[in-house]
Amino acid sequence: MSYRLKAVSANRTKKRLRVLCVESDELLAAVLEYGLEYEGHLVESVRDGRTALGRVTQDLQRFNLIIADHRLPKLSGLQLATMLREAGFAGHIFVHSPQVSPLELEAYMSLSVNVHTGIVTPEWPRLLKEINHVTPDYD
Repeated sequence: MSYRLKAVSANRTKKRLRVLCVESDELLAAVLEYGLEYEGHLVESVRDGRTALGRVTQDLQRFNLIIADHRLPKLSGLQLATMLREAGFAGHIFVHSPQVSPLELEAYMSLSVNVHTGIVTPEWPRLLKEINHVTPDYD
């Protein structure tokens, strides 16, 4: 079953981010994609950490922002963030999960990863506000 929706942005004046959404839950991925596209961002999606790592390391400048679940198949959000930083990805990484331990949170912080510990759907306004403060690294 596919939940792919296409959003028409109400905000075309700001610079668009190139976002990779890494989410194994199809419905949640569709919600994230819709909200980001509605805000005018360019969004690609993958369903697991290993695929995300491959997509980003093909071209480290391709994405400004990666939004990933902490609990992903094949590579966790923490493993993905660690490998991306080791590969030289300097863009923004946001990870979401209501189940991040204090040690994992500390590890994310050492990698300069924004962590959202609430459930994404109710936290969407706060997450979107932070995303909208991310500055694209292109003109």
